[in-house]
Amino acid sequence: MVLDSSDTAGLAGCDHCGMADRCCCNPTGFLLDWSRADLWLGTTSFTGEGSFLTTGSNTAGQVGGSFGFQEGFNFGSRLPSVAGGQVGAQLGMRFTHTQIDGTYAGIDSRTQTFITAGLFRRVDYGFQGGLVVDYLHDDWVYQADLLQLRGEVSFLFSPCHDFGFRFTDSQQTDDTTATITGLATPVDLRLSAMNTYRFFYRCRFGDCGRVAAEVQAGFTEESSAVLGIDLSAPLQHQVGLHASATYLLPPSEASDPYSREGWNLGIAMVWTPGRLFGSQRDYYRPLLAVADNGSLLSKLEP
Repeated sequence: MVLDSSDTAGLAGCDHCGMADRCCCNPTGFLLDWSRADLWLGTTSFTGEGSFLTTGSNTAGQVGGSFGFQEGFNFGSRLPSVAGGQVGAQLGMRFTHTQIDGTYAGIDSRTQTFITAGLFRRVDYGFQGGLVVDYLHDDWVYQADLLQLRGEVSFLFSPCHDFGFRFTDSQQTDDTTATITGLATPVDLRLSAMNTYRFFYRCRFGDCGRVAAEVQAGFTEESSAVLGIDLSAPLQHQVGLHASATYLLPPSEASDPYSREGWNLGIAMVWTPGRLFGSQRDYYRPLLAVADNGSLLSKLEP
């Protein structure tokens, strides 16, 4: 008997053949389908409060920005036993390597490891959303571990247009010390992630909707403004270019506003093995991007 799409739609199995136990479309099964993965390599540049480690006239620990390289992956999978198979899970990691030759704050380069994991649901029309946990290990003249919750919900007016809300909520504060060249004693630091609230509009256009653009605007718990843009465009069948930028604008009455300013710029070549770059029909590819210095903004606590 041949099953059509209506016969297989309710089976919690492979999205291509509908078989849960005897799927042969992928040797590792429908739960580990690497066509739902994004792998990338590119450059990154960022700054924030964590780059201004001293105050007043002492500039020994004030580094204007970090530039270097990034690589990582983001993988999505179907959860057949949750909500009738309508919920997906995602796991991703991002690695950054900046200040390769050190700075006047210290000879050490700066390396960061971001880990993002959570659940999401995609739709063609109506409400979709997701919730993830973001972890950051920052290794530089100090070592810090930060944790936040990040979620978003949006309403799709059509498969190509949606408007939504995104938030981050800090879950961990880390007390650490920074060893800075030129200072006789280490500097005590208390770091945490910022709580942010952003609205966004996302649009897909071009050939089969394979180009995606997003603009976002919002604010932090300390009344700083947050602005951002995001663009993904195909270059070849399974290869595309992704660029994103985020800018944190401190309130006008802030003292030393330059030390509270933050920005992040990332450009990367992305490979989507086994699927056309920018294809929209797989509901279990990751919904939220892996955290970076634009979605996990760190701050110095008093």
